[in-house]
Amino acid sequence: MACPRVSYYPALVASPPRADQSPLETLSDDHPCTTPADASSAGLAFDGKGCVDLGAGEDSSPWHPMAFLPSRESQPSVRAEARASELRSLLRDAQFSSRLCSLPTPHILPVSVFPLIGFGQTLEFLNLAVSQAASMGRMLVLGRYSSFAWTSAWYCGDERSLRCYFNLSLCCADSTFDSHIERGAERIKLKGLQRMENGKQPDLRGGDRAVRKGALGITRKGGALPGNHRAIRMASFDMYGSLWLTGQVSQFVFSTMWPAVRREVSRRRNASSIPSGELDMIGMHVRRGDSCALRSRYCPTNRTEAYFLKAATLRAAYGVNKLLVATDDPVAAEMCGNRPLGFHCFAMPMNRERFQAFTSIELRVAKEERQCNNKNCRRNPLSGSRLALNTLTDIDMLADCRFLVVNLRASISRLALSMAVARRRRHVPFISVQWPWEYRPGPKHGLSGQYARGK
Repeated sequence: MACPRVSYYPALVASPPRADQSPLETLSDDHPCTTPADASSAGLAFDGKGCVDLGAGEDSSPWHPMAFLPSRESQPSVRAEARASELRSLLRDAQFSSRLCSLPTPHILPVSVFPLIGFGQTLEFLNLAVSQAASMGRMLVLGRYSSFAWTSAWYCGDERSLRCYFNLSLCCADSTFDSHIERGAERIKLKGLQRMENGKQPDLRGGDRAVRKGALGITRKGGALPGNHRAIRMASFDMYGSLWLTGQVSQFVFSTMWPAVRREVSRRRNASSIPSGELDMIGMHVRRGDSCALRSRYCPTNRTEAYFLKAATLRAAYGVNKLLVATDDPVAAEMCGNRPLGFHCFAMPMNRERFQAFTSIELRVAKEERQCNNKNCRRNPLSGSRLALNTLTDIDMLADCRFLVVNLRASISRLALSMAVARRRRHVPFISVQWPWEYRPGPKHGLSGQYARGK
């Protein structure tokens, strides 16, 4: 991973450019459907009856489920693929331009540290940073300790950043990024981790708020809407909505995966009997774990009704009986092994008991990583890299599925759905057990004069 080293310097980080207020288009050439909706929308699809806004929930509530079950799958849009190719070129040029490394003052967007959050959310922050750097004509450079919790020394060595998993940029950080962590919001976060090591309750909120809003310039005005606080905005690339755009950026990041990491993902897929490439399967994400223990998220007790019956709805509509379950829940994984509702079901073999705790997983992982300094940590069930590689595999497998059952409040579900759209080049049929892609208040949204159905 040798690369030219650049120094940290105070960067003027503005909010992401406001999106052009132009009508959205569907990802289908055979069903053109421009609408009054602007580029802040999630995206539009055609279900055989009319336009569906994938960011509209029933009864104006973000808590209600949503389904997109088109009567037939549309053909990918040639225009959309052309725009996707332009976006990939923009991202590539921003991250791998030798000119940006060699300027007298490197033309970079420095991020010395990410918030201490779940690994899926960390990937979403990476997407935001990559897209913002490209919008500013800069190269994103991550500090060597920017994701300490999710990068184990036994796997990543001294590169305790997401660069351990992704070949993100031509140049990388020097020690000045590390010294910058000792100041400001980053210092608050590290002090919080030290408090946790001493058995005290950490207070990471103040530091995380500053990192989230300051280091990346993420503001409510610039991007987030209730329902999905990681939606990406890039002027000139919003004509197909934030779901499509987020998928393109996510797919770009995954395409930079190091060969050694890709081999780890392939090994885990093989252990799950899931080959690489597009899958004629239903992918289902069941998120429980610490969210249930902390009583902070959607956590139904009847898993058959809440999850597996949703998959049965997709089976009835499209005739697919193979089901991939990506989950941190040992009960859901055990149910998968017993062919629930007659499904031919697959799940990655792993220890899921580690997720059942009354402390957020990222805090437990961070504590283990700070106390572990030898190669035996490889066998630690709370090793940051072990969990990160499993998560990358789950997202990769789900994104290859033709149909999805997700919970769009969960970051892994959002990443999987958006990447599935990018890989299939069209909106895939899906059911979200909670939340649409983005929620916007109001009982109706004027889409070609029709009610925006969030079933």
